[in-house]
Amino acid sequence: MNRLQLRRPAMGKDKWTPGFFNRMRQTGDRLADQTIQVLFQEHGVDAVSHVLEGLIVNDQPLPAKPPRLSSRADKAWRDYFTHSASLPNWARPALIEKGEQVYMAHGMMGFSILGCASLPEAYATDYAAKVLGITQQLERHVRRRIYETTQFVIDVMSGGGLKPRGKGIRAAQKVRLMHAAIRHLIRTAPRAPAADAPPRTFSEALLRSRWPKKYGMPIHQVAMSMAVLSFSYIVLRSLRKLGAGLSSEEETAYLHCWNVVGYVMGVDPDLLLSRPESMEQAQRLYELVWPSSIAQTSEGKLLEKTLLNYLEGFIPITAFFLRPVPRMLTRELLDETTADLLGVKLCWIERVLLWPLLKMQHDLYHLEQKAVEDMPLPRLAAEWFFRQMAKGLLGLERGDGRPPFNIPTHLARRKWRLNR
Repeated sequence: MNRLQLRRPAMGKDKWTPGFFNRMRQTGDRLADQTIQVLFQEHGVDAVSHVLEGLIVNDQPLPAKPPRLSSRADKAWRDYFTHSASLPNWARPALIEKGEQVYMAHGMMGFSILGCASLPEAYATDYAAKVLGITQQLERHVRRRIYETTQFVIDVMSGGGLKPRGKGIRAAQKVRLMHAAIRHLIRTAPRAPAADAPPRTFSEALLRSRWPKKYGMPIHQVAMSMAVLSFSYIVLRSLRKLGAGLSSEEETAYLHCWNVVGYVMGVDPDLLLSRPESMEQAQRLYELVWPSSIAQTSEGKLLEKTLLNYLEGFIPITAFFLRPVPRMLTRELLDETTADLLGVKLCWIERVLLWPLLKMQHDLYHLEQKAVEDMPLPRLAAEWFFRQMAKGLLGLERGDGRPPFNIPTHLARRKWRLNR
């Protein structure tokens, strides 16, 4: 595999050993899991399903509690949201603010990176692909994952999200509790379907599933650490490939933000980067947990095919000839082995034609003409495709009665100039 060549820092006693990772694959999240367990003990599995479905469809600062909680369950619920709101004592506000500035300057390419690098790399792992296959929610997952993950990143990184009562902290708390509810439901004895009817809700799909013990704990600690890496290391690695030109200080600040988010989401401190964070550390952790998980699966290929079809749907009919852009970006941002495992192909004719066709797009007129001429093709494609995704997401309801997708005005108009 073609990896970025980074100098690795000298290490003392190494905490990242095979035995450590094996233990972490059997470990969930104590605080969130205990909260869900109390809810189950007091009110049964339907209360846990109620929480999960409420977390999926609720955009309020705190999700709605199940009705008529016992005093014990109510206390567990309130304690969870109180204790999980605290930032670690090593969080540095100045570094967080700098990381947010990095996002505001380059987050427009982050939309493209999410769909063309972060999610595909997850689909190329045996664990993620099989887990999603178990729930039989592949197509719905792709649509929901684009909406929810993109909104989550915006809430966390768009400025002030990690301050007390910030939207980013609330979003991380809700995802953490959602993971605990999924862990509980997926390990509950399967329910037989009524007359083979398809599951009506995500909770019902989880309750019908059978969890293979070889995958360890559902959404275990290593999987959560990989999710943080997908938002941090893979994004920064992709920005390097796109020629963003970030300084090491900017990369450290961005990694620090996601280290803090990982803490709020319940990732074990030993699976977070040491301070000061660096791309060398992030790459080392990535290489310890990711390549060993990469495998070709039918579920992974189906997920990626569904994802690319969905991403291509953001491209307007008037620019149908640019439909290969998501595939081109995926081939560019992933290494060749991973792209091949997922079945992502791009012929040489498409590569040759995309450059002149992209330069003619009026959606790039907000850039100086020289910038368009000098910008590498992958970065030009990421800039253009971001605008198609943003306009498409902003124009769609998320379903289930949820408010529409939202990009803060200071980003949409002032930083990313989506009104042009």
